[in-house]
Amino acid sequence: MNELLHTLDQISKYKQQDKTANKSAIENYATRQLKLEKRRSVYKGKGFALRFSEVRGKTKGFSNVVLSLSALLEYDSFPFVVCVIRDNGTDFLLANTTFLKKISHSSHRLRVDNIKGSFLGHDIITTYNDLQNIKSNIPQLFALHSKINLQQNIKRLVEATTSIKAIGNIFEPTPLQIRNILQAPSLFVSTLQSDEYRALEKDFLK
Repeated sequence: MNELLHTLDQISKYKQQDKTANKSAIENYATRQLKLEKRRSVYKGKGFALRFSEVRGKTKGFSNVVLSLSALLEYDSFPFVVCVIRDNGTDFLLANTTFLKKISHSSHRLRVDNIKGSFLGHDIITTYNDLQNIKSNIPQLFALHSKINLQQNIKRLVEATTSIKAIGNIFEPTPLQIRNILQAPSLFVSTLQSDEYRALEKDFLK
């Protein structure tokens, strides 16, 4: 944990010293100076992993795609931190499975036995058990995460994700509604040809 906190401090200092440093520059710093190992979009350290994301402007939240759930599971046994690069500094969010609300992106086939989809920035919980999800609370938050079984978290995420999708029920019209829908075009034409419509049109064009 000390190694992780030291790394996050170094990233913060680097950004403070160079306000123009963007995501690409900080990723290069992470590999060249901090000696983190790049594994696709994840940067692996000793007992932790980082994912960098960038937000421009004054927006507080971020909706970027962070990582697939299947990829996160490879790192869920140790701290997984999202480093949000902003114009004026950096934010750090612990993003292990305990701290995800749901899986928002490409998750329509997500099941307990079929891990699919990715989580977005706004899927990460910002307060957990009255603890803000910030750098100084990472040790306490990860200790809480370590007490929760991974399968419990997966089940919770599946339930949270599928319950949201269930709100959009398929429209199944009744026979009367189907008849009204089919009659709508002819009703529209007859309305255009009616004396009442022509009178209204004449008044409107005056």
